[in-house]
Amino acid sequence: AKEDGEERTLDHIGTLETDIEDPMGCMWIPQVGVLCYGSVGEVRLVGISLDNEEDGDVFVKNQYSIPGPLSACSSTCVDNTVAFGGKENDLKLYDLESGKERWKARNVPHDNLNLRQPIWITSICFLNAAYSLESLASMSSMSSDVGANGHGKRKGKNPSRKDAAEAVDTYSWNNAHIVTGTGYKQVRLYDIKTNARPVLSMDIDNFRITHVSPAVSNDHHIYVGD
Repeated sequence: AKEDGEERTLDHIGTLETDIEDPMGCMWIPQVGVLCYGSVGEVRLVGISLDNEEDGDVFVKNQYSIPGPLSACSSTCVDNTVAFGGKENDLKLYDLESGKERWKARNVPHDNLNLRQPIWITSICFLNAAYSLESLASMSSMSSDVGANGHGKRKGKNPSRKDAAEAVDTYSWNNAHIVTGTGYKQVRLYDIKTNARPVLSMDIDNFRITHVSPAVSNDHHIYVGD
């Protein structure tokens, strides 16, 4: 690549064998390092030291195991929280350093035939902390109260806030709104301060969701890829 007429290259910093079984992905977390994870639940937090001018020092800062399978991961980058999910492994939030579970989602209610809805988290993103449920008013016509595949109102009492609070304790959430994409073509919004179940669920096109990402310029928009 060239910038201002000068050619720029990528410098190799270092290499580290993480020994993760069935690696799924990795992500850079500012001020922390690189988070690597495998499908069975192995997590490695890799640090990088640039004290050596010729080559960096790459090392494992921490490692732990969480329940798998895992197929998606995201981090807030600001409050030491990381989110994971996978096939029949619903959305969960963990402490980045210790691997301790902080919050977990509940599945949507059974469908109109009283059949359990399958779970397959394929992508996760945190929305801006300023994003509020009031901003969803314009979207409410697209989805009823979460029911089978996002259609139809659910009978019975609304879920208690205790569902979402039972694992939160006194933790102060800076990023309370999370969007997930699923292998069953749904996009779901969670407000972890009020409910363990998604507050909005929509079917998108005809293919499984592979990526969800917040729009930087507008808190009301997200990008969805399939």
